[in-house]
Amino acid sequence: MSISLGACLGIILTTSYGLANCHHCLRNAYPTFDPLPVPEDVGEALILTPYIQSGDVDMARKLAKVSEEPFAGLVTSYSGYLTVDPDLNSNLFFWFFPAEVTILQHCPSLMLDEV
Repeated sequence: MSISLGACLGIILTTSYGLANCHHCLRNAYPTFDPLPVPEDVGEALILTPYIQSGDVDMARKLAKVSEEPFAGLVTSYSGYLTVDPDLNSNLFFWFFPAEVTILQHCPSLMLDEV
């Protein structure tokens, strides 16, 4: 028994129309979530630019080292903010993970181009 092309097309159109009008039938690919509550005050943002500009790079490195759980002792990383535009109080957040491999061919690299 064969189904005609018209019957197949009718089934497809009916199904498509039904799904298009059924918002709860399809899962949202980009669901929204409520933010998790912050259990405590996390303090001020660590802006490293003043330390770097004054030449106190060692202090900037010490302050930027991540020493909180869950990363303490497991992996070395540094994070903070670098000032992009002081007039607009615009800062760029970074989180740096030093490469575990020091062979140049195996080290990841990131190249940024000026806009």
